[in-house]
Amino acid sequence: MGLGPNKVANAQRLLAHDKAVPLYLKQAVNAWTYRGEFRATAFSRDTFVIERHRRHRAVKEVAGILFLERADTLAGLEL
Repeated sequence: MGLGPNKVANAQRLLAHDKAVPLYLKQAVNAWTYRGEFRATAFSRDTFVIERHRRHRAVKEVAGILFLERADTLAGLEL
């Protein structure tokens, strides 16, 4: 996740909420793809964790890593 106090606060709020939310990925301008229901499982600001997951972003541009798990499964099968 990028920098900004609202982004960190929202990530922590989602983690504390413990409810699944719909996840949409932006593909292009006004083009979104629904990926299912997910819930937050962890949030880390540890530099080692950020380094492992930051991909193309510079370390200084990442405030933390929010981990999600799929919540819309039934007996291990995705819906």
